Amino acid sequence: MAHPTPLRILFWGTRSTFSGAIFRALQNAGVDVCALFIHAPPAPWQSDLQPRRVAPFPFPQYEQAAAGNTNTHLAISLDLATATEPTFVAETRQLGAPVYDIFSLQTPELPALIRRLHPDVACVACFPQRIPSGLLRLPRHGFFNVHPSLLPAHRGPAPLFWIFRNGTQATAGGVTIHHMDARFDTGLMAAQAAVALADGISGPEAEQRCTQKGGELLGQVLDALAAGNLVSRPQPAGGSYQSWPQTKDFRLDTNWSARRAFNFMCGVAEWGTPFAVETAGEIIHLQRAIAYDADQKLPAPVRHIDTSLVELQFSPGVLVAQK
Repeated sequence: MAHPTPLRILFWGTRSTFSGAIFRALQNAGVDVCALFIHAPPAPWQSDLQPRRVAPFPFPQYEQAAAGNTNTHLAISLDLATATEPTFVAETRQLGAPVYDIFSLQTPELPALIRRLHPDVACVACFPQRIPSGLLRLPRHGFFNVHPSLLPAHRGPAPLFWIFRNGTQATAGGVTIHHMDARFDTGLMAAQAAVALADGISGPEAEQRCTQKGGELLGQVLDALAAGNLVSRPQPAGGSYQSWPQTKDFRLDTNWSARRAFNFMCGVAEWGTPFAVETAGEIIHLQRAIAYDADQKLPAPVRHIDTSLVELQFSPGVLVAQK
């Protein structure tokens, strides 16, 4: 029996642990990555969005494509020694695949570059911009995104934050591989699996569990795609969409259960934003969740244990937290 021809993969992501973990899963699966596209916001000192080519093209086969392109919205980075470059990006260059910083999705140079790369499919993990329909149609099999929730719940750029805030670990914790369309996170689902998010899990640990499962699912999707037997299905009706969190979204509500408040604080602590809660006529700013009792009842809404610790009555249960 003949083996399917390996797919040429164009990977889109950011310099983040989520993108890096998904990309490493693809590498471990032995896929053929033709290029890595990295979202690159303009530097604070840039007066406009006209990006620059930050270094010479490191691979001879792309030098001719770059020749004479003095007003490009693409930049390829070459400095393997930079301390801020994620390991997966540097290793990609060392393996011979080009890495591009993508400053704009609206430039005509971008579709031209994608056509030159001849990808069969694009895989996306944590790319923060909506990719135009014209680009989505360029790879033969389109684009697939790795989304860390059980779609259609928690569409949007920060699903894990909203899973913790809404207390939906049991019903929405998981990963979905979906086709990308003109809207955010609404395309056909190619694969989906739940991921257990235990009480007190940290955001980084939750992300690690999601990327591990997401990498497995993406590999299975690509295998089925190459074999010609991938079956996708529409998302269920309904769902939800949330944007980037604002400061107000870190407020706690004493109508929540203490368990929900505890898990929210643990799950989003790495954001570094204090948690405000109003109770008994005062607003208390909390830094870290310590523990909770699901059934305890305090004689008053709040008890200050000492200068740094406080007990707060929720509905039901009591939260112990550091101020």
